Amino acid sequence: MAVALDPKQVVTFEELLMPQVVKQEALNRLLMENGVFTKEGVLVMVKVVDQEIERKKYLVKQKLIF
Repeated sequence: MAVALDPKQVVTFEELLMPQVVKQEALNRLLMENGVFTKEGVLVMVKVVDQEIERKKYLVKQKLIF
């Protein structure tokens, strides 16, 4: 049986996601400004992580992993 949701408690995906995006951007900028890592290093790692995620999606789709 479905439960009615209170419209005051319903939020959009964007409303859930944006605070996380802002926090991540602030953290990235702070770490780059303090020389912990470089912009180029971040971009390389983004590509690596993106490839890993795509590979996992493929493996799940092919039912090779759960």
